[in-house]
Amino acid sequence: MMSWHAVYSIAVKWRQISEPCDPVVWINKLSEEFNAGFGSHTPLILGQAKVVRYFPNFERTLNVAKAIMKERSYVYSKVDNLIDLSRDGKLQDIMQAKSCADLYRVVGEDFWLSTWCDSTAFEGRQLEGTRITLVKMGENKYEFAIRTPCTPSRWDEFDAEMAKAWEVCYPTPFYASQ
Repeated sequence: MMSWHAVYSIAVKWRQISEPCDPVVWINKLSEEFNAGFGSHTPLILGQAKVVRYFPNFERTLNVAKAIMKERSYVYSKVDNLIDLSRDGKLQDIMQAKSCADLYRVVGEDFWLSTWCDSTAFEGRQLEGTRITLVKMGENKYEFAIRTPCTPSRWDEFDAEMAKAWEVCYPTPFYASQ
């Protein structure tokens, strides 16, 4: 029986052959040093520049960030301390934000928040998804980015999650053609 990982490995190999100039790798197969940080860091805005390839996702990402802030009523500082957003009309101001400067002004410091995945493998748990970060880089300069945490424990959780999803979708054996 093929696992989810084996099926996706075929797609990775196909992409490596069909697009030789685009690096395609399993992030969790990189060095242990790499596993201590972030596997993907994708700035949408960098300083005053709109990153051409990713800026088209800015408005959607900003709206997702604002929705999460409204639902959770907190974000994390760059040193992982909770920043409470439930007082002083901050949530209303956040919902009105149209730019990085607007959002930063309300929160008052560099911050990050995370999307989440409701787990099917671990009943009642939410797994951390993609992080959205906002960092001030100088007067009227910000980095607004999405990041994917890359730690061995995270990969183990998502491997179990994908295995469970695969089992639900394909309860009967799915064999590789020989």
